[in-house]
Amino acid sequence: MPPVFVVMAETDASLAAEIRGLLPELRTAVGDDRRVLVGFDRGGWSPALSKHTSASGFDVLTWRKGATEDITEEHFKEATYTDEHGELKTWMVADTLVDLPLATTKITGETLQIRQISRIVAASNGGTRQIHVLTTDRTMSVGEVVYRMASRWRQENQFRYARMHFALDPHDSYSSSDDKENRMVPEPAKAHAYQKVVAARKAHAEASAVADLNLLALKTPSAGTDEVIVTKCHAYPRHGTSMGSRNSLACC
Repeated sequence: MPPVFVVMAETDASLAAEIRGLLPELRTAVGDDRRVLVGFDRGGWSPALSKHTSASGFDVLTWRKGATEDITEEHFKEATYTDEHGELKTWMVADTLVDLPLATTKITGETLQIRQISRIVAASNGGTRQIHVLTTDRTMSVGEVVYRMASRWRQENQFRYARMHFALDPHDSYSSSDDKENRMVPEPAKAHAYQKVVAARKAHAEASAVADLNLLALKTPSAGTDEVIVTKCHAYPRHGTSMGSRNSLACC
């Protein structure tokens, strides 16, 4: 179906923030309190947004972002769905519930329990990998969840070609307005500096690990040795000798 309306956002606007702000307008457009499915890609990934969206009377449909543990194979079962053209589609999927930590988890321990639909797909290295779809809708069939998530590309293609057919990009006016002085924008140099910090932390961790291994090796007796004594060497002045100004090393 074609889009109901197009949203023109500020440069570098957060998709998650835009979705949160659009929910009241979507509710007005729907006109009643029925739950509406809101689908988006990983750009809008936010467990806090999913919780807010569900509490506002909408259901979320999105990809899970970031690395996570694989689902064991025993949970995978065959799921089917017949599309609008009468074509039967089949997948091997696992339907589970997962707990997503929220931003306040470290303080309150709060999490969001959400439905996760997992699939096994081919990987670029010739093996397989798992991909996960998240939704707050627990009534939709597994097959329909997978089909709807895959069909999101239709919406993106609609916008891609609508640029030409509906002239979304051309300016309706060549007038300009001043930008907000307090608008936050990404700083590329900050991202580059952060990568250096990450690299330094990694190097420090690796060096610490090597030092720990070396120290452990020193403290571990070799075969046939009953015990090992590790001593520290101290430098101190020798008094009462003809070489009183000379320092000596003693191990104790």
